[in-house]
Amino acid sequence: MNLRLRWEVKALHGPRSGAQPLLEQLAFRVVLHADITRTAYFARMSEALVLPNVHELAGACVTYVHRAIGIELDFTPDTLPILDHYLLQVGKTEGGLTDLIVASAGAYFGEVLLRTLEQMRWHIEPGDLDAWRLEVDHVFLFFNPLGMVREAVAQAEVPGCFAHLEVLPRDRTILDESLSHLGDVREDDYYRLAVRYEVIEQVILALEGASMSRKSEGEIFLPSVYDATARALRSDPDAPASAESPSKLPN
Repeated sequence: MNLRLRWEVKALHGPRSGAQPLLEQLAFRVVLHADITRTAYFARMSEALVLPNVHELAGACVTYVHRAIGIELDFTPDTLPILDHYLLQVGKTEGGLTDLIVASAGAYFGEVLLRTLEQMRWHIEPGDLDAWRLEVDHVFLFFNPLGMVREAVAQAEVPGCFAHLEVLPRDRTILDESLSHLGDVREDDYYRLAVRYEVIEQVILALEGASMSRKSEGEIFLPSVYDATARALRSDPDAPASAESPSKLPN
């Protein structure tokens, strides 16, 4: 039995109604900039990829989406349907710029999660976008927002980019039971970042509840714990996540 919560489980969330009218009104426009502007913009993006700065990358996503569809992203969950719409379109028209788009949109998505759900931190490895991740410090959960964006662009599973949630074996049953109450997700919603945001939020709540029931609210999972787990999973993708030695917060 696979002990990790993967995104192959599609019965996670029902269709979203609130954002659809807005999406139907969006007319995606391919904005053609002057060559010098376009070259300078993507040169800056390339430099950010070499020396990662999450805030700059997320800001680049805001700029790029605004140039393309005329809507300003403001780092709230309500803007994720706009980003989803943009990614669907850019996946069809900007194939040669995938890594730049993945890095900036993934940074934006991660910052939305970090700013609203809190108690998360970035792990960034220059030169390896698939090794980026967000780690939750008070429950064991990590995932790669850039991997989720990669799949949103591809509209398909992308192996090796960690676009799924990694949890401890002890929590898998709890999560399965919790997520089973969220209903069915439509096939065309499967890769939407807006849906994944809500699932991540639900997962954290379920893990917090499990921690309270075990009377282990003081646990904190340090970066070294996640590093060891991530290295093991990258060398053996079918290995279960394992973190048996969390630290204890002082009372």
